[in-house]
Amino acid sequence: IRRDRVRERTRIVAALRKIFEYIHSVASHLHPDGARITMEEFRVAYQDSELREALEELGMPHDKDPAAVFRTLDVDDDGEVTAREFVQRAQRLIGPARTQDMAECMVSSQALLQAASDTQQEAVDLQASICRLRGSQSRVAKLVSRIEVATERVQ
Repeated sequence: IRRDRVRERTRIVAALRKIFEYIHSVASHLHPDGARITMEEFRVAYQDSELREALEELGMPHDKDPAAVFRTLDVDDDGEVTAREFVQRAQRLIGPARTQDMAECMVSSQALLQAASDTQQEAVDLQASICRLRGSQSRVAKLVSRIEVATERVQ
């Protein structure tokens, strides 16, 4: 069984390397450096039915938004995917989710929820500040009015 797993993994890695090279060859006019692919190259290549078929054969997402798939592959979020990144991350998209994948999703979800909560609190604080400013504006207007009345009396 172990030997079969190693063979299957070797087959998948080889197929992913070919896919990476194919993506680059389809869109090489956009970025001649073969060491990495950009989001735009990936989008162009993703329109190719041969690529989608190859992804489908491996069990990777082939009918999803190319930008979402690219962001999943772009480990360091630099807007480019190296061959190594592509092979490593694409393997994680094949087959059912693993415990590690689910844990990463949970951590990311918690971070997003916290950021949303923080943003909501900032909005509440800003709204309170705006109300205070409106109150101050009203008091300033009353003071200006009193000063004008006093100035008229003095004249």
